[in-house]
Amino acid sequence: MAVSHPRCVRSGPAETVVAHQLVAAVSGGTHTPLPLPGRNLAVVADEANAEKCAKGLFQIFVVDVRAPENPVTIATMPVPQDRDYCAAPGTFGPHNLH
Repeated sequence: MAVSHPRCVRSGPAETVVAHQLVAAVSGGTHTPLPLPGRNLAVVADEANAEKCAKGLFQIFVVDVRAPENPVTIATMPVPQDRDYCAAPGTFGPHNLH
């Protein structure tokens, strides 16, 4: 897999775009998929875009992309629990994986 645009994961010589399937595989706001070469996996972030978690928490997911037309979320990264990050000024959550 090669990333040619932050929202597009492309696979193989035909460069089949699977980004729109990744959006459906995770909760929304999907941004910057990071393919893990040779593993048929991608790490995908939902970009945090609201002050003080006003739109809820955004996540980082591991997605199985063996079948690019049907990506499957297989893991969700844990959210730090050491303090209330949503109470701090600004946004809290993932942004760019590269």
